Amino acid sequence: MSKFIYGIRLTVKMLVILRLELEITYMAIIQRMLMEMGLIL
Repeated sequence: MSKFIYGIRLTVKMLVILRLELEITYMAIIQRMLMEMGLIL
């Protein structure tokens, strides 16, 4: 039973980390796009 709860907690932790990494990547892509647009303008 405790193993099951531990597994859920581990999964949640993994999802949170993945979400943070996706947000950081998304922000980096937006910043790059904005910089390129600025260079074009």
